[in-house]
Amino acid sequence: EAKSAIARIFTIANVMLGSSLLVLPWAFDGSGLVAGVALVAAIGLFCHYTSSLILRWSDGFEDFSAMCLHFLGRWAWHVS
Repeated sequence: EAKSAIARIFTIANVMLGSSLLVLPWAFDGSGLVAGVALVAAIGLFCHYTSSLILRWSDGFEDFSAMCLHFLGRWAWHVS
């Protein structure tokens, strides 16, 4: 059971990272080197900011869905 959950997590991460890494050269070609680097840096900062918010406000909740339910309401619980 636990082994299959870990395998599932790694498979999902591999799919997400693999497809985005394959698209990066095409995105840099379309936007140019300077704009591409700026966009990657901006998206990285945005991801860092949102993950730090989640970590800061997640104390006392059993999972991310419970935190969404508390702060954003029932619709966010269904989406998360």
